[in-house]
Amino acid sequence: MSGLPGLGLLRRALSRPVGQPRAYSALQRAVGYDRVLRRLAIEVLKVGPDDDVLDVGCGPADILAGLPAGVDYTGIEPHAPYLAAARARWGHRARFIGGRVEELPLGRQYRWVLLLGVLHHVGEAEARSLLAACAARLAPGGALLSLEPCPRAGRPLLEQQLYAIDRGRFVRSEAEQRRLVGAAFSTVQAERWDGMLRMPYSYLLISASASPGAPPAGHLE
Repeated sequence: MSGLPGLGLLRRALSRPVGQPRAYSALQRAVGYDRVLRRLAIEVLKVGPDDDVLDVGCGPADILAGLPAGVDYTGIEPHAPYLAAARARWGHRARFIGGRVEELPLGRQYRWVLLLGVLHHVGEAEARSLLAACAARLAPGGALLSLEPCPRAGRPLLEQQLYAIDRGRFVRSEAEQRRLVGAAFSTVQAERWDGMLRMPYSYLLISASASPGAPPAGHLE
């Protein structure tokens, strides 16, 4: 996505501090992303004590603050500082694995697979591989949830520039996201979330399943 001159330098300047978990989580709280996670946990996931969740690219696993204590949660994260922070805060109630979802054994399947703010960090080929790996680890009747920034025409200039300075270099439109997820899943439903942050910003929440009979999640009914 193109932007004003100097946005590339600003993106690089922001990348180093938010690569550290404390700075990352503080920034997320400052802009209101914690509210997004709470809504996702309470209104969409609605997990019970017997549900299992695979959070791909879990970062510091901040979403656990909104999930019930009994949920069977597994987070996988390739960035060592985020992984260490997740284990330090949540290791008493969740398991964390360093690496990529493609490296997980195929025997275990999950009711929920989460991809929260991951896809806009990877290009087309890597995203397809990632989604295929998620589909292979989804239990029958389960659902993948993807939450991504989602620009569209006619939005304020500030919002467009916020997408441009994102560390992720592959921010995609709704049509592009639907096409990408639809290559790995047979059923794809989408809902736009606007006005969730303390600044102009739009998210696209996608619920995807491997079979047409699988129940959709929460607000996507």
